[in-house]
Amino acid sequence: MDLHNSDYCGDIFWCQENSWIGQIIWKSKAEYEKARIEAKKELEQIKREDKIGREKLEEIAESLGIDYTNKDDVELRKAIDGAINKEKGS
Repeated sequence: MDLHNSDYCGDIFWCQENSWIGQIIWKSKAEYEKARIEAKKELEQIKREDKIGREKLEEIAESLGIDYTNKDDVELRKAIDGAINKEKGS
C-alpha cells in the first residue's frame, strides 16, 4: 500500500492531524490570495485615478490656453493656479 497516497489512513490520528493542518494551510492560502487580489485592484484603481486626474488637468489647461505638453502634473497644477489667480486679479 502506498503511504504517500492521500486516501491512506492507517493511523486515524495521523489522518485527522494532517487534515486539520491541510485545512489551515488551505485557508491561509485562500486568505493570502484574497488579500493579493484586493491589493492589486486597489493599485489599479490608484493608477486609473492618476490618469483621470491628468486628463482633467489637461482639459483645464487647454481651456485656459496653457501648453501642457512639456509639464508634469505638479508644474501643470502650478500653471493652472497661476492662470486662475491671474484671471481673478484682472
